[in-house]
Amino acid sequence: RRHPLLPLVCLWIAAIAYFAIAEDRFLREQNITSMLEQNASLFVVSMAATLILLTGAVDLSVGGMLALVGLVLTTGNSGLPPWLACVLTVLAGGALSAAFNGLPVGLANMNPFVVTLGTAAVFFGVANILTDANTQVIEDPALINALASNTVGPFPVAVLVMVAVLAAFWWMLRYSYLGRNIYAVGGNPDAATLAGISVATVRIIAFALLGLSAGLAAILEAGQLSSVAPTSGVGLELQAVAAVLLGG
Repeated sequence: RRHPLLPLVCLWIAAIAYFAIAEDRFLREQNITSMLEQNASLFVVSMAATLILLTGAVDLSVGGMLALVGLVLTTGNSGLPPWLACVLTVLAGGALSAAFNGLPVGLANMNPFVVTLGTAAVFFGVANILTDANTQVIEDPALINALASNTVGPFPVAVLVMVAVLAAFWWMLRYSYLGRNIYAVGGNPDAATLAGISVATVRIIAFALLGLSAGLAAILEAGQLSSVAPTSGVGLELQAVAAVLLGG
C-alpha cells in the first residue's frame, strides 16, 4: 500500500477502464496488437535508456540517432541484401552512440546532457543533409515489414522483439557483472572506481547498447511505413525518458 508506484498503477487502470467503457473496440485483440506494434520502437529504446539513467546520465540524441542510422536501410536500394542492411543499421547505431556519446561522457567526463543535446542536433542535421529533408522509400521492404507486422502464431513479431529485449536487459541487470556495475556507477562513481570498476567502460557500453537498440527501433519504425524519414525520431528521446521515469 505504501509503494510509490501505486498511484500511477491506479491511474493506469482507471485510464484503461475509461477507454474500455467509452469505446467498445478498445480492448479488442486487433486494437491491442496495433498499439503494441506502434509503440514497439519506443519500448525497445526505453529499455536501453534505462541503462543510461541507471548510470546517472541521460541521452537526448536517441531520436536523431534513429533517424540517421535508419538511412542505412535505404542502401538496399543499391543492391545490398536486406538482412545485411538491417544488421548494419543496428551496428551503426551502436558505433555512433559509443563514439559520439560514450567516449566524451566516459573518457572525458563531459556532461551527458550537453554532449547528447549537441549530438542530437548533429545527427538530425546529417540525416536532413543526406536526404535533402525528404522521405526515402525502401524499394525492397519485405524483411523489415516482416519484422514490424508479421506474426508467429498469434503473436506479432514486433511484440516478440519487445519481449526479447526486455528479457535480455532484465537478465543483464539482475545477473551479470555488467548489470551490477551499472548500478554501482550510478549509485556512486567514486566508490565504484575505488572498488575496481572502470566507470568509463561501463558508461561507454551503456551508450553503445542504447545505440544498438536505436538501430533495432529504426528497423521497426521503417517497417511500418516502408520508408525512412529524417524526422522519424523527433521527440523520441523525451518519450523514452518519460517512459523510464513513469515506469519506475
